[in-house]
Amino acid sequence: MLETMNLAAQELFSFSVNSASPTRIGALLPEFAGDPLGEAAESRSFLALVGQSRETIALRKDGTQTPVEATFGELTLGGRRIYTGLFRDLTQRKRLEMQITHAQRMESAGELAAGIAHEINTPIQYVCDNAQYLDRSIVELTNFFEQVAALAETTPANPPTAELMDQFRREALDGDWEFFIAEAPLAVKQVLEGAESVAKIVRAMKEFSHPGLEEQAAVDLNHALQSTLTISRNQWDDVAEVITEFDDSLPLVNCFPCDLNQAFLNIIMNAVYAIRKAADPRDDRKGTISIRTRYTNDWVEIHICDDGVGIPEEIREKIFDPFFTTKEIGEGTGQGLAIVRSIVVGKHRGEIECDSKVGAGASFTLRLPNSTCSLH
Repeated sequence: MLETMNLAAQELFSFSVNSASPTRIGALLPEFAGDPLGEAAESRSFLALVGQSRETIALRKDGTQTPVEATFGELTLGGRRIYTGLFRDLTQRKRLEMQITHAQRMESAGELAAGIAHEINTPIQYVCDNAQYLDRSIVELTNFFEQVAALAETTPANPPTAELMDQFRREALDGDWEFFIAEAPLAVKQVLEGAESVAKIVRAMKEFSHPGLEEQAAVDLNHALQSTLTISRNQWDDVAEVITEFDDSLPLVNCFPCDLNQAFLNIIMNAVYAIRKAADPRDDRKGTISIRTRYTNDWVEIHICDDGVGIPEEIREKIFDPFFTTKEIGEGTGQGLAIVRSIVVGKHRGEIECDSKVGAGASFTLRLPNSTCSLH
């Protein structure tokens, strides 16, 4: 049972507790709902939290919820073991993180806008070219059919005139009907392919930029990664070959899809920057970005690797720090990997690791725990 709280905790939770009127820990932390502190303290799940900090949701007396960072500890007084909880209100921090993430997303959208326009322009161009060819051919075909219809209306009593026959022969001979028969189906096919290419890009843009949901949704991460690659193609296509190896057995993951899309994009853009920096201007060979997913040991893993310049060991521990960047002024804000860590670790309780060797590239591994997964 929860026996007492200080003034700061009383203000956070909107009510007070003392030894004369103890309450259940579940009244404050929904994740322990129905589990009195005395029982929870003896359980492995609670004991595993002692000495650790984690983000969770606190429940106020009025029923409202607020994000908090909870740190659990234990001490012994008079032979009695007492468990303590230190809570820090994260409302302002979460609001600031949301604003920074939104700003990062808008920055990414700006960087991708020109590339997306180019990606859409290419299929639109051959859609237009083929549509114009079909338009001209339909005009010729319509004229020819008009002559056929005029001949069909003639009778023995009213035979076709020499002028009508001359016009029919001219339409029949002037039209390149063999070419039309061969090319028209191909033109229609290319129009459909171009329209589907544009639709694919638009769908990827919609999935990537969908406003962040307050509730998690079950997402196919293989598809999410492919959508992110689609909208960012113009950023990496000229510098890298992208190799994907997606695990078909990957379960759906309950996550905040827009946030994870942003995390994927940030790492991919970092890989592009690293490859550009490593490129030899005298050599036109492309670098490589490989993306692999797998489901192992109850974790969903996403591996994103590049063969760029790599990360020096002395700064490897700093790359996830806010505002830390190795880029020149004006090339980056230093928020990319900090946001990745916030999304993967803070928001999804996952893990992120970086393995790198200078001159050989970098590898990022994102892990999401099995508690976020659901089978197809």
